[in-house]
Amino acid sequence: MNRLIVFTYCFIFFTTSWSQEVKVKGVFLEDSAKVGEHVAFSLTAKTSKSTQLLFPSKTHSFYPFELIKKQAFPTVLIDSAHTLDSAIYMLRTFEMDTALILKLPVYKISTKGDSVKYFSNPDSLALKRIILSPPDKLEVKVTADFYPIPKKTNWPFWVVVIFAFTFITGITLLFTGKPLLRYIAALRVKKRHQQFITYMNRQLSQPSEINVDEHVQHWKNHIAYLSKKPFHSYTTKDFSKHFNQNDSLITSLKYLDGIIYGGKNNENIADASQQLIDFSNELFNQRLQQLKHGKRAK
Repeated sequence: MNRLIVFTYCFIFFTTSWSQEVKVKGVFLEDSAKVGEHVAFSLTAKTSKSTQLLFPSKTHSFYPFELIKKQAFPTVLIDSAHTLDSAIYMLRTFEMDTALILKLPVYKISTKGDSVKYFSNPDSLALKRIILSPPDKLEVKVTADFYPIPKKTNWPFWVVVIFAFTFITGITLLFTGKPLLRYIAALRVKKRHQQFITYMNRQLSQPSEINVDEHVQHWKNHIAYLSKKPFHSYTTKDFSKHFNQNDSLITSLKYLDGIIYGGKNNENIADASQQLIDFSNELFNQRLQQLKHGKRAK
């Protein structure tokens, strides 16, 4: 019943307001939820009939929520020139804040292959408290007699132990603290990069089943992690500006865009993906060198 009310509201809202080229509305279908409980979020976008839209997929960050599943609905023709697209996102959260806010983007795809992002309005969800506040006074029932045994603490012994532990820890961190932290960070980067290479190779073992959009986004997220730069939101046009000397990378990205938005066949997707892997390997080696010499990613 709540979903029907929300969809009716969204339909009336979109059919009565045309102040923007793309109008996006986001709303939770429940007012509140418990920690870990599934809750639905409705995302609706109204635009012109000739406009192509992309809704967020599972590679998008839904923080402070986690995506459980997405249900997309067929496009609805409002009139001869305008359409309405909608999807339901089933989410859950383990955050402990009393109220959480979420807004999601919709991407308008242009004829040049790049995209424009339109955000929905932010909507809030209240979290229900499962454990109520304890009473001010607790009633204790005596079930057996007991005899108190005095406890004696060997204070001189514990003072020596604490002092020795503090001294040894301080000396160790003074000489090995930063190198140790860099070593641990390098191990994390190596593990993350190996997981990425495994993922890409597994994808390329069955090229006909690759979701190219998710494939490219996974690569963007990984190089953003390696370089500490917002590459996850870059378009092919942005990469062309920043890496205009890397012709093979730009050519591969344009080819993959052609598959995603232009319907081209993916017979050469292995070669294009290898260029993405080679670029990520360069950033990976740069990141290891920075950690080795104690430098931050530029």
